[in-house]
Amino acid sequence: MLKFLEMDKSLLTSTRRDWEEQLNRDPGEFLPGRYLSILDWTTKCVDGVGDHNTYAYAIVDDSKPDSARAILELSHARPNSDSPWLKVLSIHLEPNLDVSENDVDISIMAEISILALRECLGLAFSTHPSDTLKVYAGTPLSLKFLRGLSEPLKDVGINVSTHRNWLVLSGLSRTSISHTD
Repeated sequence: MLKFLEMDKSLLTSTRRDWEEQLNRDPGEFLPGRYLSILDWTTKCVDGVGDHNTYAYAIVDDSKPDSARAILELSHARPNSDSPWLKVLSIHLEPNLDVSENDVDISIMAEISILALRECLGLAFSTHPSDTLKVYAGTPLSLKFLRGLSEPLKDVGINVSTHRNWLVLSGLSRTSISHTD
């Protein structure tokens, strides 16, 4: 079972170790600099260096609770304004998942996407109050997938739209749904 957690130093340390081991197992398969950059950004975020409206969250698996299967980059834009928004800037998969094409891993990737969307929507109602949740999708296929996941939200009064590579869920402050675990 997957869990959504705020990234902390302990989880980051073990995630860095695990991700670097994955990179070293098959160095020709990966672009190590990309993953190291993600981990370095996460370190700055966890250490409170830089923009104080950016946050790192992790998705971990019960079978491997000490390492993130994915790291999420979030930004809470204009948090004290009348219309703040929460942006999911990126969902970074662990190296092994990023290059996998087997059906089990593809299923895990779908679960990660569903959990990320659900939990970030919950954050927009609680920890990072927002009228709008924006989720960046790297490809048109990812955007269609996320939009499909979001369509049922229209039934509770949330506006679902896309703008370029962004899924936009707006009208959150006017809905009556709330986040529950």
